[in-house]
Amino acid sequence: MTSRRQLPDLYTQSEVEFSINTNGGLYKQGKAYPLQKKIEVAQKYKALKKIYGTVSSRTLAEKAGIGKTYARKVQREVDSEGLARPKKRANQIVGSKVLTREDENLLLALRKSNPRRSLRSYRNLLSLHNGAIVSKSLIHNWFSKRFVFKGNFNKTSKIPVDKFKPDNISRSAHGGRYR
Repeated sequence: MTSRRQLPDLYTQSEVEFSINTNGGLYKQGKAYPLQKKIEVAQKYKALKKIYGTVSSRTLAEKAGIGKTYARKVQREVDSEGLARPKKRANQIVGSKVLTREDENLLLALRKSNPRRSLRSYRNLLSLHNGAIVSKSLIHNWFSKRFVFKGNFNKTSKIPVDKFKPDNISRSAHGGRYR
């Protein structure tokens, strides 16, 4: 059974909500243990293995103060190829940290020149001009959440936007219809 409590500043930088697992260890919901904890558990596993020969994941979990599934994960890694390092995600930072000011200015200029442009077009032109490789969803989220107002991709009304295009002005002078 897990319980929640606030740890005082004595234990952490600021008060952070931690849970206590069945073996008395602390963890934060939804967060992975740091690499240091994994190394510590691996060392305990190797020490227990020297003493007992074989070690169950339950025993390791009790001794290390972790959950059984994490103990099983560390056991598999140590027994097969050694500890796996966390994957480094180069150039995969989510959100606005990926886009520079130059990229943002380019997106706005592209939007101004053609507001009906597709997300694929934004992505391709951003890659072509600035070398930034981003997903279509990042571009959509950037337009939706970057500014106070929502920059959605609904088609705009044709009359107010297109009324004063040069082609339409010449057509209206000659009695033609708006496009």
